[in-house]
Parts: sequence; C-alpha cells; structure tokens
Amino acid sequence: MKPIFILTDEHTGSSAEMFLLRMLHHPVVTVIGDNSRGMEVYGNMVHGFLPHSKLYVAVGVNYRILEYDNFELHGHKPDIKCKNGTNAMDVALAQIDCGNIKKPLLKNRSLEK
Repeated sequence: MKPIFILTDEHTGSSAEMFLLRMLHHPVVTVIGDNSRGMEVYGNMVHGFLPHSKLYVAVGVNYRILEYDNFELHGHKPDIKCKNGTNAMDVALAQIDCGNIKKPLLKNRSLEK
C-alpha cells in the first residue's frame, strides 16, 4: 500500500478531526504538522436568532463521548510535529523523497488509552 499523509494544524477542527480520528487506525497513515484545533466533542450546530432579544446564537445539538483521550481544546498530536514556520507539505514531500516512510507505532499516538 502507498503511504497516506494527513496534514494538520491549529485550523483542523470539527469534522476534519472526526475524519482524522478514523484515519489514524489505517496502517499507512502518518499525520504531519501541528496539533489540531480540539473541537470534536460538540457537533451539528443549530444557528438562529432568539425571538425577543434578536441575539444570534449557535448551539451544538450533538455531544460525543470520545472513546479515547479527551482531545477537546488540546487537539490531536501529529506523528511528525513541524517546528514553527515549517511547512507540513514540505516535510511530507521530504519523507517521500528520502523513502523514510514508516508507520508510527500506535503507542506514540494520542489514541493510547
């Protein structure tokens, strides 16, 4: 199988984190970048205006209890963390160029119980 690199940063949140959590179990996935946003527990937002005050509100109508560590506000840790200013795409391409493609051990991931 060919490697799959998933690039993350502080803007990776919500449904992107749900996707990431499922992909972490795939044997050829490597996550490169920075911690994700940590916005996974609440979902399916309902938006609207309150009838009397006319204030605009957004409320999550789903609450997910995570099977593993609580990532809320901390995000998912990447397998390969990029230093400040380092482009995750450049790191992924370098991994491919040098043939240094190895599956990280699950115990190194934030999925460990």
